[in-house]
Amino acid sequence: MRNRVKEVIELVKVIRERKLSIPQVTECISTNKHLQSKLAKKFILNVDYSKTLQQMLTDGNYDWTDSDISEKNFHLITEINDDKRSVSAKLFCFGRNISSQEVISKIKKAGYRPATITELLVLGKNYPKIQKKFSVVALGSVWHNAGGFRYVPVLGFSNRGRGVVLSWYDGRWSDHFYFLAINK
Repeated sequence: MRNRVKEVIELVKVIRERKLSIPQVTECISTNKHLQSKLAKKFILNVDYSKTLQQMLTDGNYDWTDSDISEKNFHLITEINDDKRSVSAKLFCFGRNISSQEVISKIKKAGYRPATITELLVLGKNYPKIQKKFSVVALGSVWHNAGGFRYVPVLGFSNRGRGVVLSWYDGRWSDHFYFLAINK
């Protein structure tokens, strides 16, 4: 623990000496492959693709769910129905405001694909404390509402507890969002 405190103090010292801004430090981290791999949060998820959306929501024991998260609005992956698989997952955080298209491009460049709602709900079930620390987005499942706007599922936390909400796909994500991705 003392070593980490010393490292943080040294890091702050270097940042001050070089008069770096937070965006500059973030850019250094986001372009440094070695640092990215050290900061990455990786998981193995055992996904049962045969489960219905309602079963997964129940299994996850969420305190609340957006009413538009339904089987009518989110079609589950049918080509692998009735299949259980272990998938290698990773959480990406870019530390800056970013569009969904930019996130997808960076995820694909790293050899991953955006996670689906199925994989997101498995993460929430297996690691329920994660969404208390930060929101997690699945860009691989997009719902188009009647007005033509696109929304994606997000694991979040509020005064109502752990929840699954929909967020606007076409906006910009702030620096504290994490994006679940699956190794190709």
